[in-house]
Amino acid sequence: RMAEQLYAALYLGVAPNPLAISLELVDSEPQRKGRYQIKVLARIPMSSMLLIPQADELLGRATAWMAVANDQGGMSDVHGRRMPIRVPQSELTTAMAQDVGYTLDLVVGKGPQEVALVVRDELAVVSSIVTLPLVDGQVDLQ
Repeated sequence: RMAEQLYAALYLGVAPNPLAISLELVDSEPQRKGRYQIKVLARIPMSSMLLIPQADELLGRATAWMAVANDQGGMSDVHGRRMPIRVPQSELTTAMAQDVGYTLDLVVGKGPQEVALVVRDELAVVSSIVTLPLVDGQVDLQ
């Protein structure tokens, strides 16, 4: 199901984002053969996540899936990651004003590329999708 959402975002432009996630490029280094090693930062507002009280903390669970597509119709493998979220009850107010963030390292080709990220709040059963257009390893501002 997550792969289908990535395909829809990359090829059809369908990208609902009820969790208000964001994706930004934080680093890009040229590699051999026209490739770029990039680092992207995904942010999920804590206030958008469902947290369940358990003992003296609140627990949440998210899953993230990412893929890259090029302008020739090619797409990378889909890579996923589970993200357990734990917030001490005493820090709830502060935590709700912050984001859960994680970085991912990717290799992309030259020319137009698009990175897509799907994040699913596993407890609320809500998914969000964002895309990041790139050209030669840099953000495409057009």
